Amino acid sequence: MASAVKPPPSLNIPDSSSVVNVHVINTTSRIKGIPFSVFVTPPYKGLDYLDCPAFSFLIENQTSGRKLLFDLGVRKDRENMPATIVKRVKDGSWTITVEKGVAEILQEGGMAPKEIEAIIWSHHHWDHTGDPSTFPTSTDLIVGPGFKASFVPGYPENPESPVSKSAYEGRNLREISFAESKLVLGRCNAIDFFGDGSFYLLDTPGHAVGHMCGLARTTASPEATFIFLGGDCAHHGAEFRPTQYLPLPTSLTPSPIPKTHPGMCPGALFANIHRLHGSPSSSTEPFSLPSENGAHDIEAARDSVTKMGDFDAQENILTMIAHDDTMVNVVGTFPNTVANDWKRKGWREKGMWKFLADLGEAVESKEDEAGQ
Repeated sequence: MASAVKPPPSLNIPDSSSVVNVHVINTTSRIKGIPFSVFVTPPYKGLDYLDCPAFSFLIENQTSGRKLLFDLGVRKDRENMPATIVKRVKDGSWTITVEKGVAEILQEGGMAPKEIEAIIWSHHHWDHTGDPSTFPTSTDLIVGPGFKASFVPGYPENPESPVSKSAYEGRNLREISFAESKLVLGRCNAIDFFGDGSFYLLDTPGHAVGHMCGLARTTASPEATFIFLGGDCAHHGAEFRPTQYLPLPTSLTPSPIPKTHPGMCPGALFANIHRLHGSPSSSTEPFSLPSENGAHDIEAARDSVTKMGDFDAQENILTMIAHDDTMVNVVGTFPNTVANDWKRKGWREKGMWKFLADLGEAVESKEDEAGQ
């Protein structure tokens, strides 16, 4: 286990007194049955199939009141997704449940869909795009670089398109170009969305064409805090933890596997099942890597995850990836909770190593082998 912790790198985020309110939205989407090997490698015993939510985020500028949505989860009427997606879900025997669309959730929480200035898609995949047609055409749709060339025209005009034409038809479809900005946060090209330092879009390609992440300032400088909206830059905590800046702890309290190791759990148990077990790097490199099966550009995808780790290592940043099931019982959700005081509530610490519970079966198997 590593003894010295390397200080995290500077992200060079400009100071700002401008803040956005962030609400985590439980989209009621639940996705089960997709093999984890589609997204991560190597496989770990017990971590066989995806069973996860699909978060959406409401972003509201405190000064101007301008409102955005970052991702929408799965659309409620899944049978109306593009034909190629409907077939893929059926052929894969995946189980997908959705009780409500995000527009419906907003209305029930006292917010009219017409208040949303823009919907931002982290990327074009069906479990993030929801159904923008449930919002008025005054709501823009914002997408990442290369989207229009790759996916327009949409379905059904192009029967093979994975994106519905109804998502952008009649509304302003805005494609972000990071080439127009000289701003770099950490190692990511960035756009200052509102122009006041309260919310940034980050260029994180690889998983999909034009994949973007978000960085929301939740408290003002000089004691600035942020929430990193990771989209599908990673699908599981094992892809970006531990790192040289955030090493695997020598002891884990509370234990991620309380049934077999109540109270304190030695970190070495997890280092022993790490893909690099036997090496000092087993406590300073992520357990998993993005898989080629689930990436548009695998080299770029792995590079983006590494860059995300620079943000995740900062004590003043809470990382929220779209499908992080470990955070479901940690964070509060819309409309009851504003996420800005996440640091005071300890959400980062509570969620940091919870993903290790998914590796518990692999730990038990390793212990059984050692005892034979």
